[in-house]
Amino acid sequence: FDANALWAERRAERVLAPSHAARAHLERLGVPGDRIDVLGYPVSNAILEAPPRSVARQQLGLAGGAWALLSLGGEGVAAQPRRWIDALLAEGLQVMVIAGRNDALRATLSKHPAAGSRLLVLGYVDDMALRLAAVDVVVGKAGPASVLEAVALRKPFLVTSYAGHNERAVVRFLERSRCGRWVEQPRDFARALHEVRDVEAERPDFQRMRDDLGRHLVDLAHGRAPSAPLGLDRDPWRHREGVPS
Repeated sequence: FDANALWAERRAERVLAPSHAARAHLERLGVPGDRIDVLGYPVSNAILEAPPRSVARQQLGLAGGAWALLSLGGEGVAAQPRRWIDALLAEGLQVMVIAGRNDALRATLSKHPAAGSRLLVLGYVDDMALRLAAVDVVVGKAGPASVLEAVALRKPFLVTSYAGHNERAVVRFLERSRCGRWVEQPRDFARALHEVRDVEAERPDFQRMRDDLGRHLVDLAHGRAPSAPLGLDRDPWRHREGVPS
């Protein structure tokens, strides 16, 4: 949705941009327009092939009811995780916390009164696609990969923090497409949960983006890719005419 100066390398032979907005920003940062290909933002096969929610819960042994996945890998949540956890619990949600490799944080949160009943505290996991498939809402920092994995699985994403203009653009996408909301304070969860609706109708065609990018990378590797700019005749975030969502 945007571009970052850290990867706006003017000397690169080809630059793959996720959107037209990102392409325009790259050009403002000095990347020649005839080297930019617009191809969208793909997500992994593990996400695209994740099982339905009921199956995922059965595989993970989760109880019934509404679940939120809280990722503590980003700024803004990890600083005061107890406040965010308590706010989600107060809204009647069961909470799955992913603390990553922060063993000290995991140990602290495991002492929460709700741990073991309504609160599941985990460290690093290698089955995130399955866990995302199992929950009803995702809460965390507005990293593009994290957000779009949730959107691909039709899970509303409640943003508690973002870094810079690039991730602010992700928040704008979520709110414009009604796939999620910016939640500034834990007390705002109730309103945000009420406002977010099912995101199935808003789901971009991530499989097409993945396939387009894969073909393009193969063509680049074999020296047969068309001249840039590629994709300016259509928006990768909109479905092609006649192609179902």
